[in-house]
Amino acid sequence: MRISFLNVSRLMAVSVVLLLTLNGMFLWRDYQNKRELASAQLMLYDTRIKLRALETERLFGASFIPEIKTVDLDGNDATISEYGNQITLLLFFRRSDCRVCLEAMTSFKSTISDNIPVVGITPEESLSEIQTLVHRYEYQFPILKAIDMPFDLIESPYCVLIDRHRNVRYLSKINPAHTPVSVQINEITSLTERR
Repeated sequence: MRISFLNVSRLMAVSVVLLLTLNGMFLWRDYQNKRELASAQLMLYDTRIKLRALETERLFGASFIPEIKTVDLDGNDATISEYGNQITLLLFFRRSDCRVCLEAMTSFKSTISDNIPVVGITPEESLSEIQTLVHRYEYQFPILKAIDMPFDLIESPYCVLIDRHRNVRYLSKINPAHTPVSVQINEITSLTERR
């Protein structure tokens, strides 16, 4: 009887060691999987940054928004920095953009997230054309007429989040058929809350 008790004790000890070893292996595997996931997420984030930089250079000729000479709807000189001195969301658009895109822009209010100002910029020929757009779509954000825009946004509308140095922090075409504006607003909000 003593031999069988000793054998049972050894069997239990081996079982405990085996269970602890397996548990350790599973914990190590989970740790490795989490590291791989974090690494993949970081690579995806880096890729998004590189794509944004390439798209920014393609659209604006630089990794930042060059200075734009603008006037407000009363014809007075205005600058983007008057609306936000830290981070500003710019909406570039034209009267000739798709109607659905122009309607989708009504989702943008005068500010988003942590009181980040939203400013529309358009190169329309006359202030009366811009005022017609504002009244038609009831935009709640200020709109500036670009007098001297050093780039040509043939493809528009775009939403561009810039910092106080006019570096582009977020860039996305406004096209609700591809990405709902609410998703873009959530992405921008998430991005600005991390700063």
